[in-house]
This record gives sequence, structure tokens and C-alpha cells, in this order.
Amino acid sequence: MAAKKARICPACGIRNKPTWTVCARCGETLSDQPTVTPSAEPVGSQEVGESSFPWVAAVGVVVLIAAGYFGFQALQEPDSPQQATPGPQGAPATSQAGTAPANATAAGSTAGTDYVRGAGLLAAGDAAGALPFLADVVAEEPANLRVRFAYASALWITQRQDDAIAEYRVAVELSPRTAQYRGDLARALHATGQTDEAIIEFEGAVILASHDSALSRDFAQALSDAGESERAAVLLQRVTSRNSRNATAQRQLAMNLERTGDLEGAERAYRRVIEDVPGEDYSRGLLAEVLFRQERPDEAIQVIRDGLDATPDAALLHRGLASLLERTRNISEAVDEYRAYARLASEAPDAKEMLERADQLEQQLRPS
Repeated sequence: MAAKKARICPACGIRNKPTWTVCARCGETLSDQPTVTPSAEPVGSQEVGESSFPWVAAVGVVVLIAAGYFGFQALQEPDSPQQATPGPQGAPATSQAGTAPANATAAGSTAGTDYVRGAGLLAAGDAAGALPFLADVVAEEPANLRVRFAYASALWITQRQDDAIAEYRVAVELSPRTAQYRGDLARALHATGQTDEAIIEFEGAVILASHDSALSRDFAQALSDAGESERAAVLLQRVTSRNSRNATAQRQLAMNLERTGDLEGAERAYRRVIEDVPGEDYSRGLLAEVLFRQERPDEAIQVIRDGLDATPDAALLHRGLASLLERTRNISEAVDEYRAYARLASEAPDAKEMLERADQLEQQLRPS
């Protein structure tokens, strides 16, 4: 049989499907990785979605959806008006370090049938319908971590956050060296505002899976939210040292360096982002603000203009340019840019406000 083509992640070495642009295991970008035909099966390179258990293989994609729920969410960029678009693959069911116990439910058993039904409903987007089946399996096989973890994910999706966290805790207690379990418990705690405890769990998970860039980025976000920007920056520097083209980590690093007052370091990190992703307008705008804070307004304005030369209809850049022009007293141009933003982003919550600002500035230009 001919070997299947794949994209090899430069960070963790896992094989990904040739159409994927983000690594399923660690979240690294695959856009620049060539599609190859692996000559041999390296250790730990099992393709995401494959399984050694027949009944699990039948619903492999379900396990990815359930166990990778938070990993998938981590690829979203809630702090950015232009969110990254995650690939369809989600995240692997277990981390490379601390593999989950292989306590698969016997195929053909009542529990196995219930799991397949529940997992199928979960995959179809009916998490509420999946819950009774998964709950029955958990009651029958309380030590089956794969099932318990899927059950926890279904609980989370249906907004039963406290119940989900309780299930994640049990999974961690039963298998404390499984990075996936500790990582998703940490993410759940962070999402519900329990940041101090989340940091403790993140620390344990990162020790088990230091290669997992997505996990490290989430840990850094928790540290940043807790006001520990310096620790977050150190963690993100490790991530970017492994892969300097990880644009998401570079931007997080830049934002944390900016919070610590290291504007020069933030500038370098933002520049790396827009070098690798020229259309990343949010980071371009942040770079311009860092330059302005360093009393380099002409450079700040030019950074925005360079972006508009490439993408004239980038509404976010028009708004950023308008603000810079207003602050440098280029009022007439600022009026035009505010109006351009309001026209291009007419449905944005601040479109009306920016249009009113343009009118106010125009009044300043008229003779009294």
C-alpha cells in the first residue's frame, strides 16, 4: 500500500493531513510545510485520527472533537477583532507525554454500544443528546478515562461547567501524568475565573508536555490575566525559540513585553508577526502604537500605510491610521480615514461613533 501524504509538524513531528494548516497536536502553523510521503513511521508520529482500538477507530473523529474541545477553542483569538480560523481537525485525544490509559470498553458490550451512540451524537453537535449515553458508561465503568473525559467535554459544551470541572478533576486524579487531562482542567478553571488554581494545573501540564505550544500559549494567557506578564513573556519566549514563525505566540509575547514596559522587545515581536503574516492587521496596528509610544509617529503612520498599500479595504487599518493622524494633528486626513472606516465596517459597533468623530473634527476645520 502506498504511504499516505502528510504534512510533518516542525515543532512536534506529528503527521497531519495534507489539507490541514494547523498542527492538530501543538497548534503550530503548517502553511509553509511541504506535503511529503513519509518513508518510515517514526516513533510517536501516528497520524491524528488513527487508533489501535477497533471500537475507538470507528468513532475516532468523535474523540478528537470531545477531548480536543478546549484545544480547538485555544486557536480562537478572543483578544483580536480578526480571529484566526482554526483547521477542522481539533486536537488529539491525548498529549504525547503521559499517554492516557488504554482502558477501552469492550466492542459489542452494552457500554461500548452506549459510548458509540453518545460519541456519535456528540460528533453531530447534539451534546445534550449524548449526555445520557455517556453518563451510563461512566456509571458502569468509572475508571474508563477516555469515556469520562468525553463525558466531561459534553458537559462543558452544554454549559454545565461545574459538573464538567468535577469530571475533569476525577480524570486528573486517576491519571495525573496525562497532560491532556490536566491541560483541559486548567483551561476550564481559567475560563470560569479560577485563575490561581488554573495556573497550578497549567504548570503541571506544561511539565508533562513542554513541546505543546498551544498549551503553553494558554498557560501564558492565564499568567497574563493574573498580572504575571513577565512570567508569561518568559514562557512565550521558549515557544517562539522553538518556532519563530508561530505568529500567535509571537503576538502574545509582544503584548506581554509591552505590558512589562519592554517596548523594543515588543516591537521586534510584532514585526516578526507581520513579516510572517503580512495581512495580520491587528498586530500591525499594535506595532504602530508601540512605535508611537516610543515617540516615532512618522514610522507608526508608515507601518499602517504599508498595510493599506497591500490591502486598501482593511477597515481596522483605516481606523488605526485615523487615530494616529488625529494625534499628530493631521485633522483633514484623519476625517477621511474615520469615514473610510465607517464605510468599510458599517456593521461594526463603533462605526457610528467613528463617523460622529469625523464630523466633530471637520467642525474644527471650519472658520468660526
